[in-house]
Amino acid sequence: MSWDDYQLKLTRDARLLSASPDQVFSELKDISKEIRASLLMSGSDGIEPLLIERGQPLINLGLACYCTDKSVFVALYNHGRGAPTGKADEIYRRGLLLGCLSNATIQKAHFIFDFPRELIGGNESEYILRESEHGLAETLVRNPAVSDQLLEQLYKREGAFASVPDQRLATLVHSSRENERLNTNNDDDYSPDLGHFRIHNAILQLVETAPASPIWRTVLFDLLNNLNPLHVARTERLQDILQRWTSLDIRDRSGEDRTGLFAENVSMTDEFRCVIASLYGTAMKDNEMRAASKSNDVAMRAAYYGNSKLTVKEMRTSFERDGSAFVLAAIRNRSILSDRERRQAFEEEMLSRDFSFQYGKFIEMLRKEYPHVEPFKQC
Repeated sequence: MSWDDYQLKLTRDARLLSASPDQVFSELKDISKEIRASLLMSGSDGIEPLLIERGQPLINLGLACYCTDKSVFVALYNHGRGAPTGKADEIYRRGLLLGCLSNATIQKAHFIFDFPRELIGGNESEYILRESEHGLAETLVRNPAVSDQLLEQLYKREGAFASVPDQRLATLVHSSRENERLNTNNDDDYSPDLGHFRIHNAILQLVETAPASPIWRTVLFDLLNNLNPLHVARTERLQDILQRWTSLDIRDRSGEDRTGLFAENVSMTDEFRCVIASLYGTAMKDNEMRAASKSNDVAMRAAYYGNSKLTVKEMRTSFERDGSAFVLAAIRNRSILSDRERRQAFEEEMLSRDFSFQYGKFIEMLRKEYPHVEPFKQC
């Protein structure tokens, strides 16, 4: 650290006590980034209660979003729950609640295992998820600091979610697709990331048990499309899962199957089944893969396209047969994404603009764990 940066740290508390509210908000945000990036836990040094005493709404909002002092967090949350004195005060109090529920700093500072329950209590946490306005619950399930157990219960439809109406539950699952925790695996040399493991097992269970309805197809399609293929759970029940989704037969006014959002040569249901197969086909044995490659079911072929070590010749033959359905599955295939020859053929001959964003996203996911993989340079 340079002397100038160190000097800023030395005078930070004094500056915060005299700086303008917008400057304090900005600096609290910067401090939050430092704490979240640090390998060591670090909390408030006592300045945050003094900042509340300034009585500035913008400073309080900054503290709600980024504070590390538990008493400050609880005080701000409780104030947000109070009865508003007018419309402006109602918006301010709601902002405090949203700020607290989006706070991803305090969990790191104190190594809180059950955020936000440890701070606001179980009854209040369950009320937010079951009955409060959707914005509060959505904020909570998108917060990467929320407890692993809460996400696991969401996908298993247990705990606070057991009595949540189907429409609200589907909306919360859809919101959770943006949670960074789903694609953050903290395995290390000393222990596996069991929380991450359980979350992905719960997601797989949801794919197996969610009602085979149009809304759940859409929700799960978007959720699965945001998952790192390297992190998903393994299953030997793939064919049973694919079979139960064939019962969903949605037709448009003309009586024809609606085509997929990306794979225009298959129905929306088969497109969704192809995504499932390409993600969860990793546990298939060699003989099962060979059988899948010749299957009459496009989803079973997608399991093969997404998980086999295809030669360039096999890629071309598969693309000729299934077109965009092949591409939909192959964009998750690690052997294609990490091999220069296969990638070149795939990108130049098969990848269309419709798949470029999704393909680039999977490349970046792979690069986080395998930096030697070349980035995707979209034309």
